[in-house]
Amino acid sequence: VRDAADGDASFRAGAPGAAGLVEAHGGAAAERVEPGLAALAPAHDEARRRRELGDAPPRDEPVEVPLRLARRRRRRRRRRVGLVRGERAPEEERRGLLVRVQAADVGADLVGKVVHGLEEDDPKNPATIADNVGDNVGDVAGMGSDLFGSLAESTCAALVIASTSSDLLDAGWAALLFPLTISAAGMVVCMACSFIATDLKPVVREADVESALKLQLISTTFLVVPVVVYLAHSLLPDKFELPSVVSGTIKASSTGAAICVSVGALGGLLIGLVTEYYTSHSYEPVRECAHVCKQGAAVNLIYGLALGYRSAIVPVYTLAAIVYFAFSLADLYGVALAALGMLSTLATGLTIDGYGPVTDNAGGIAEMAQLPAACREKTDCLDAAGNTTAAIGKGFAIGSAALVSLALTAAFVTRTAVLDRGVNMLLSLIHI
Repeated sequence: VRDAADGDASFRAGAPGAAGLVEAHGGAAAERVEPGLAALAPAHDEARRRRELGDAPPRDEPVEVPLRLARRRRRRRRRRVGLVRGERAPEEERRGLLVRVQAADVGADLVGKVVHGLEEDDPKNPATIADNVGDNVGDVAGMGSDLFGSLAESTCAALVIASTSSDLLDAGWAALLFPLTISAAGMVVCMACSFIATDLKPVVREADVESALKLQLISTTFLVVPVVVYLAHSLLPDKFELPSVVSGTIKASSTGAAICVSVGALGGLLIGLVTEYYTSHSYEPVRECAHVCKQGAAVNLIYGLALGYRSAIVPVYTLAAIVYFAFSLADLYGVALAALGMLSTLATGLTIDGYGPVTDNAGGIAEMAQLPAACREKTDCLDAAGNTTAAIGKGFAIGSAALVSLALTAAFVTRTAVLDRGVNMLLSLIHI
């Protein structure tokens, strides 16, 4: 920071945004330096005490850090690197981190708007940095980890159930690894559909952003269905036998497996579109809620809760229909395939979900850097569309989590055969 100040005359003159730049760089530097200083503080105090007593080494000789402090410092460094990479981060720490950043987000709004009467993302409010970080962690890191975790869990569940079928084992690796090909095909389709928004139908006005993102999701879903049908008929046998939780075995087919995946993909699309309808400013529910806000906070809370409850009706019935059709065609294996079908467009869904915090942070940076008002107007328009896309990602996460939980239970029941041993999973084993 000192070098930048000495070499930049505009910095010394107090140019707009310079303070925010220094604060951002200073905060990042402090985040890296403070843990190391905290670990070296005991050794520094010990060296100073020895110098005062006259038995300390000269200042030019290095001070040895105690072994226990060095080990503690290495553990902290490993833990920080592991959390950044997402490697084996405990579920409690991840959830706690999400709650912490969301609390910081709400606190920034309360302190700035309610207490001090500041505008959104005002540079005089240092909590705006916490607001931007909260958007990234909550809507990008948190949602991404949830969705990718659901994808891995549903894939493992489908593979475990497939390994219990003798027909699929006899058909070879291609039939067993069919669940993995669903995710692979989805990634290829999502990459191909990304050119729609960049080359085939680019956005020329701010009002076209929301429709372009919705077109991306719809085209990805409808293109992945025929690809999955082709893979099912190519890799799976025409007829194969699966273990059933109702009767001993069930006869399934490659067509039925393809229908299970397709139903999951189309059901996820329907959930996303319904979520968009209830969260977009282009449709009636959001406009009605905005009109009700004029009558007071109490009416706003009541109407908002009622609107939220009403928005869950179609997704709940959609999930029930997906489970019914998938279970009827391929038992629990079909439920796992339906979960994979819903997550087959994960690349596009997660991209749309990450668009929201990106545009929100862009508006915050524009405000803190005191850019012209026209720039802030454009970012506000993009932010409005980003809030809707973030809600679509949450709809996917909740819907897929419901199917994945059922798929994991199916894998456990199938692999352990607990139902064949007379165990009723609906009864509690602990009686109080």
